[in-house]
Amino acid sequence: MPQHLCAIIVQSLCKLACRFKDPRNTTQERFLWDYWHVPNQYTLHRTQAAAYFSEKHHAELVDALLDYGEKQLGCRAISPVWVSYYVDGCCQELHCDSFHGPFAYVLSLTNWQDRQFTGRTIQCLLAPASRW
Repeated sequence: MPQHLCAIIVQSLCKLACRFKDPRNTTQERFLWDYWHVPNQYTLHRTQAAAYFSEKHHAELVDALLDYGEKQLGCRAISPVWVSYYVDGCCQELHCDSFHGPFAYVLSLTNWQDRQFTGRTIQCLLAPASRW
């Protein structure tokens, strides 16, 4: 992955973590979260990145993702960027995101070496080429 994209991703994730550093700081960004529950598929909190990050920062992230996608994967567009978080009881079950296209990505704040929880990682099922 290009260093420029990595730097923008790290900046985005750091800004996200900083939003929740002080629990007594009640800015509007703390209240943008949608509790999204679809039985047997998803239980999480999510918001659109465009509503959460500054316009400039969001544009930098989207531009970097688009640049990487076009140069490395041959994709010229992406679906809207979402930010989500999971607390005890949240999960994603096996589901299909095929309407988003053939690729997906996850940017995680998790420090995998020091994590205090157990859970699944992303599983991909590859469909035969004729299904694309």
